[in-house]
Amino acid sequence: MNPDDLREILAQHQLWLATDKKEGKRAAVFCADLTGADLQGANLQGADLEGAILCYANLMGANLTDAYLGGANLTGANLADANLQEANFIGANLTDADFSNTDLTGVKDEALRVVSRYQTQVRHALRVREYEQFCTLLSVPISNPLPARRYALEPDKLKEILSQHKLWLGSNRMEGERADLLYADLTEADLQGADLEGAILCYANLRGANLRGADLRGADMTKANLTDVDLRDANLRASHLDGADLQGANLEGARLEAASLVGANLEQANLTRADLRGADIHRANMDGAIVENMKR
Repeated sequence: MNPDDLREILAQHQLWLATDKKEGKRAAVFCADLTGADLQGANLQGADLEGAILCYANLMGANLTDAYLGGANLTGANLADANLQEANFIGANLTDADFSNTDLTGVKDEALRVVSRYQTQVRHALRVREYEQFCTLLSVPISNPLPARRYALEPDKLKEILSQHKLWLGSNRMEGERADLLYADLTEADLQGADLEGAILCYANLRGANLRGADLRGADMTKANLTDVDLRDANLRASHLDGADLQGANLEGARLEAASLVGANLEQANLTRADLRGADIHRANMDGAIVENMKR
């Protein structure tokens, strides 16, 4: 992002805060590249930083109270002495971020909102060191180990999981329970229009499933089997699809802004009109993919 544009956004945000939201404009920098940005001491209370790339940014002493950082990449960011009260980091990448002396009031009370990404990763032996360090900081127990193999879900059990997830979302993560479908076998499941924002679907088998129009924002589908899945018009913004198999998947009109598709298999996938602006497709296999009118 242009430094002048960033300064203007911050100025408008300060006015928005000072006038009790009557003037100015809330800072909203969806998917913006703020790598290395100097935001030391910045007042970003209530800012919308969804999907922002804040790698190695300096946020020392910043006020991020009530800020939304869902799906943001904070790799190596300096958050020392920052105020993170009630901040929402669901699906964010916090690898090697510095949280020294941060105020985590509210975040501590609902620590799963912050560490859920790491709880999932430690269960399949990824970023174990970072996860354990962050859990120690928040006094959060390490999650249970992986199931031995993929397991089938009875329809009633899946319905209950989805119901609890809906409650979890609707209560701002205070009630219900986040959908944990790690290793679940959901072959050809009918999940059209399902609300799975922030759900855990790592290693899940969704081959041939109907997810048309589903809300999968910030969902973790690392190494999931999504071959031949119907994801037309689905919302996958800031989702994690690293290593996922999307061979033959129909992603026509899907929203994939700021999604991570590192090493994903998109061979023969239909990406017609799909929006991949800000997405990371490093090492992704797109052989034979249909990319007509794809936004990048």
